[in-house]
Amino acid sequence: MSPTSALRLFISLYWAMGILSAVVPLVLPGWPPETLKAWVAEEEARDLPLALLPTLATIAIASIVSSIALLRLRRWGAPVFLVSGLLSYGAIALLGPQVTPGVAYLFEVGAAISAGLVIALCYWSDALRPEPKNA
Repeated sequence: MSPTSALRLFISLYWAMGILSAVVPLVLPGWPPETLKAWVAEEEARDLPLALLPTLATIAIASIVSSIALLRLRRWGAPVFLVSGLLSYGAIALLGPQVTPGVAYLFEVGAAISAGLVIALCYWSDALRPEPKNA
């Protein structure tokens, strides 16, 4: 498999696993368990600081745009993907505790591993090699 194909594969896996991690809790019967329902409802009702909302939206847009750029093999997508990934993990730390089913967490970890592989392929392979210039 070429580095370019691997890059596209891991970007696709990154998005597939990210979407699955969000969908799984919605379709699992009996989630969250009865003992956690009140706590989850209280956490969901908690307001985010208003200053954090535009920041989270900007990070999400940067992540989406950069991953599309990387699928199209645009070199500028690599630093944007890296920075948006680092900022998103920082933002997660500010959002407080979350309750997630094990299967959803498995997909979250898979998405994080895929993101790491995307970054590695961008910076330590020739997946984003410069286009040859015709003389």
